[in-house]
Amino acid sequence: MPKLNIYSKLNKVVINQKEAVETISRAIIKYYKGNKSKEKPIAVLLFVGPTGVGKTHLTKCLAQYCFGSENCMIRFDMSEFNQPHNAADFVGAPPGYVGFDRGSNFINSAIETREGIFLLDEIEKAHPDVLNVLLQVFDDGKLTDKRNGRVINFKNFIFIMTSNIGQQESIDESDIDVKKEIIFSCLKKALKPKFRNRIDEVVYFEPLSSEGCRKVTINELNKSIKEKLDENEIEIILNSSVIDYIVERGFNPFLNARPLKRAIDKYFEDPFSELELRGEVKKEDKFKVFISKDENKITFRELSQ
Repeated sequence: MPKLNIYSKLNKVVINQKEAVETISRAIIKYYKGNKSKEKPIAVLLFVGPTGVGKTHLTKCLAQYCFGSENCMIRFDMSEFNQPHNAADFVGAPPGYVGFDRGSNFINSAIETREGIFLLDEIEKAHPDVLNVLLQVFDDGKLTDKRNGRVINFKNFIFIMTSNIGQQESIDESDIDVKKEIIFSCLKKALKPKFRNRIDEVVYFEPLSSEGCRKVTINELNKSIKEKLDENEIEIILNSSVIDYIVERGFNPFLNARPLKRAIDKYFEDPFSELELRGEVKKEDKFKVFISKDENKITFRELSQ
């Protein structure tokens, strides 16, 4: 798998995160160049930074590029494994206990997928038993299935953890370097040194600028328009004022790009769906989309062929 051009590939699809993409690329290239043990996971990364800036999107793109499909991303919300009884679902119940026959969700996912990315959201909320299991995987690249003694290998996986640590403490800080210092200081308090030392790279994601959110909006709208063209051969011509309209209503400096999808649904997708329900959309139709000056809303006008 030639992954040496991973930076240029990811940088084309991930907006406003050049430093993060560079750090991730460097960690993965290190493995494929033979500078890391082939018995350990390909990379162990911790993503930090504000919500809605592309952490999950980048992980999906990475799964597509490195393993051929977004379905090779296995996602766990670690807040669901914060108590002893539910931590057992992740690590596997001991012999004689309820759930022993089901095994470990973590191990079962690795057996089923064989290679890919484990995305572990909000890692700081995981129970210590879960962190200990992960520590073993990061160290040895393998675990033993308690049910049958089979050794499960994790050397063909990338581990990406996310954390919201330090976000509240740094929310009012505008200087990026100071914001990073606050987050990294909070990380040291929340994660034990032996766990932090197994992480290849801590990857900081910057907040999106308004221009970055505009690019996200353009990408999402183009994706929606392409789907309509592919499905029903419907052509949509978009006025640039529509993009400005959605960004204005969807951009949030604290939530970044996350509300944009809701704004696209509300102001673009829903009105178009209403046209479809009224039977006003036919195969091979052509629409111009613009902002109505009278009503100040997104308007669809059918163009004669």
